[in-house]
Amino acid sequence: MTGENNSIEIIKIVASILGGGLAGSILTNIISNRRNKIQPVGYEINVNNIFSSSVLFQSHFTKISLSNEDETFQFDNLFISEITIKNHGNKDFTDFEFGITLPENIKIVNLKNETPDRHHSNITSPEINFDKQSSYIDCKLSPFNRKDFYKISLLIIEEKSNSITESFEDEIKFSSKHPIKFIPQSRIGKTLYEVLSQSLTGLSISLLGIRYDFSKNKK
Repeated sequence: MTGENNSIEIIKIVASILGGGLAGSILTNIISNRRNKIQPVGYEINVNNIFSSSVLFQSHFTKISLSNEDETFQFDNLFISEITIKNHGNKDFTDFEFGITLPENIKIVNLKNETPDRHHSNITSPEINFDKQSSYIDCKLSPFNRKDFYKISLLIIEEKSNSITESFEDEIKFSSKHPIKFIPQSRIGKTLYEVLSQSLTGLSISLLGIRYDFSKNKK
């Protein structure tokens, strides 16, 4: 028996003694639900406007120029989208693969990965550069353990309206082959009431000769 499982059993025994079996039953259900539920992965998106084209002297438009070793590229606008991914579940992943898909009018022209330390890595595809733009990116995080977080900074442009609307963050799509659920970081925390409500659902308890059945509310 592992240390974690041993601690859980001790807590269940103590709770059962103190609560006359009620607390132990509730705790067992909470632990079971936590182990079996789809794992939550939190994400946070921050967008900053670096440059937007403007009109100078009637018909002259400003542009921003970016260069690599061989060429110089000009853009009408430029934004940085910082995306943070964090493992809020109770499972560790040796490799965690997921994708980020942007609206078709948004293109990634460059990117930068930030990992917790040199023992963590993020391999991305396809290859992206000023002349190899894409509206999506696939990532492979190694590892992605509990509480691990990675940050990806995307240098992006808007091809139609020269601006990014407030709905942009809601239009970004996250996907993965793993049994997880992507949740905005601001909604990760659950109240104690929500946790207890979910854990009590489907639980039957006999207390002082009276049987209590907890079920979902029917509409």
